[in-house]
Amino acid sequence: MAPQNTYPTIQHVYSNHNNAAEYQVSSIPYSKTLTIGDGVLQHIRLPFVSRFLVIYAASADVKLMFSSTGDVGDKTNYFVVKSGTSTERLELKCREFWIKNSSGASTSVSILAGLTNIPHSQFPNLEGENIDGIG
Repeated sequence: MAPQNTYPTIQHVYSNHNNAAEYQVSSIPYSKTLTIGDGVLQHIRLPFVSRFLVIYAASADVKLMFSSTGDVGDKTNYFVVKSGTSTERLELKCREFWIKNSSGASTSVSILAGLTNIPHSQFPNLEGENIDGIG
C-alpha cells in the first residue's frame, strides 16, 4: 500500500511580470531566423516573457508590432526596422509580437531575445485590445 499524503497540497506561486528580480539577472537565450514573404504577417510567440529583444532585418524594411492589428486601417502602432539594420537592445517585456514585411520582396529576419523564467501564461494578453500604441 502506497503511503498516504498527510500534508495539504502546497500551492506553487509562479513568478509574474511584476517580479523585478526576473529582470535583474541574466536571461535565457532565444534566437530564431525566419524568411518572411511580401505582405506576410509573422506571429512570434515566445515560450517565456522576454527581458529584451533585438530584431535584424536583412534585405527589406519590416514592421515590429505588439498586436496583429497594429497597422490595420489608419493605425500606426508599429516600429520600422530598416533593411540591413538591427534594433538596439529593446528592454521590453512581452510574450508575443508580430513582424510584417510589406516591402515587395521576401526578407530574412533574425530575432534575439533574452527570456525570463516567467511563464507565457503569467503575462497579460494584449492582442485584440484596442490600447493606444499597441492594438
